[in-house]
Amino acid sequence: NFYRKFLYQPFPVESCLTDDRRREHLNAEIAMGTIRSVNDAVGYLGWTYYARRVKQNPSYYGAHSGGEEDVNRHFQDIVQESMTELQNHGCVVLDCQQTGLDHDNWGIDATALGVVACDYYLNYRTPLQMRSGIRKLRRQIAEMLQQLDNSNANNLDESDSAAVNEADGQKNRKIDLCTRRPDDGTWSMPIEIESYAVAEVLHILSSTHEFDEVPVRHNEEHLNYDLSKTLPWGADANGARSKSINNHNRGRSQDDIMDVMADPHTKCFLLIQARLFKAKLPISDYVNDTKMVIEQVPRLLAAMQQVAVGDSTAGGSFDVTYIFQKVRQVLETKTMVDKNPLNLLPGMPNDGVSLLRNAKGGGILSLLELRTMNRADAMTTLKKIMGGHKRAQEAISFLHGLPLLSIQDVLVKCNMDKSTGKSTGVLSFTLAVEASGNSARGKNDGNKLSGSIDSGIGLFILLGTPMDRCLLSQKNLYTNSSGRGRTSNDKNKNNQRTFNPITHQKVELSFDWALANAGAGRDGGKIVLRILMENFPGLDREYYLPLR
Repeated sequence: NFYRKFLYQPFPVESCLTDDRRREHLNAEIAMGTIRSVNDAVGYLGWTYYARRVKQNPSYYGAHSGGEEDVNRHFQDIVQESMTELQNHGCVVLDCQQTGLDHDNWGIDATALGVVACDYYLNYRTPLQMRSGIRKLRRQIAEMLQQLDNSNANNLDESDSAAVNEADGQKNRKIDLCTRRPDDGTWSMPIEIESYAVAEVLHILSSTHEFDEVPVRHNEEHLNYDLSKTLPWGADANGARSKSINNHNRGRSQDDIMDVMADPHTKCFLLIQARLFKAKLPISDYVNDTKMVIEQVPRLLAAMQQVAVGDSTAGGSFDVTYIFQKVRQVLETKTMVDKNPLNLLPGMPNDGVSLLRNAKGGGILSLLELRTMNRADAMTTLKKIMGGHKRAQEAISFLHGLPLLSIQDVLVKCNMDKSTGKSTGVLSFTLAVEASGNSARGKNDGNKLSGSIDSGIGLFILLGTPMDRCLLSQKNLYTNSSGRGRTSNDKNKNNQRTFNPITHQKVELSFDWALANAGAGRDGGKIVLRILMENFPGLDREYYLPLR
């Protein structure tokens, strides 16, 4: 009878609502407001398939029996354990008016991390892991920028240093970042810092629990090790600072290296790098693994940015938020931050960038500088570099197919709420986008440069403070020739969208006036407006605007 039952009767289907999955379900219900207390959580479990199976098979789930009292006690225990675990990972706050973990009337509130886990379908441990990595990165960026500031300050002429000391009345003052940055709207973070920060963000993303199940098959640790030698960052973001993988692995035993290479998160980081740097994958299985990893990246990157915004009042949050957009730009264009955007010009020779830098009249240092030049002057310069009218004409057509941003009618004002006494700053300006109807095509296999003007322009606008680099406000914007924030439906006779040379769009940002003044710097204070383009590297703009 036993064997007949074993062969012909199916096993019961047990519930999967155990451990991590149960905590994630409870966290989602708390974030949505369905569960507000321990009693609510117990009642929620009572309506699940899990409750039915506990009564039918109590020993499988750790209950003493299938009786009502034992089942309720079991629910109380697992809810308390789940709430404690969620609280330890920053997802919920337990409002215990009375002491004791077993109190039924405990209030439960979701935190910002818990809401992120719910909104982006994350493991409940991931948001706290992201926040720890982001805070570490923020400190590292601040330290590297401060070192750069100190280096620049030491290189000041003696006369300038004496004048500064006499004006400020102090010998060792902190240099304001905005005093050494140009006011013409051109700006970029130092390449070494930006490259490391991009690598670190992708490494934090690769280390999340969402990639715990990335398959590492038999002997693939050796394939991962060989692959890491061909990639510039190696097994982790610290490789972005190292000159070679051998230097980076110096001091590690072979067993330690193989343990690192056998980790799913290391493989995930290597696969992301391989896609960005177009490296050859060792076996065909890695192609499917790469697809699986890349599909998760946009969702996790958006979650990381929301976690970072929750720390927006902390120093350095402005630069960290900027790095997230640079990561998007790198993923979208497959163009690394250490590659000069001038190399995207079709027909540009290998030494073209150095020739442009040494050109007469001070040289051309950036793609934005070349884009803002008079067309005739740019044509003359490119003829000398490229050695022919036809090549120069192709480069000019490409160049003027790129969008050029500028701002007009800038107004900063302060509004006070009489009921609360809180002051809110408002920045309003008109964003002008100049672009021709030509699709921008680079020299990379003739592909469009990250979605041409035809598909619209994705913009990311940041507002921050110059001294402590706090994020004040941010906005995503999608603009096109219609200037109304959506794709134009106007088409020409060839069934192609038509675009006006210049479009204008009104933009308004609200921010904390007190926070802005606290980090605004000298001379009445300034705020930093940074406008980034998702699809077009090298054309970002930054402006320092007076608060008063």
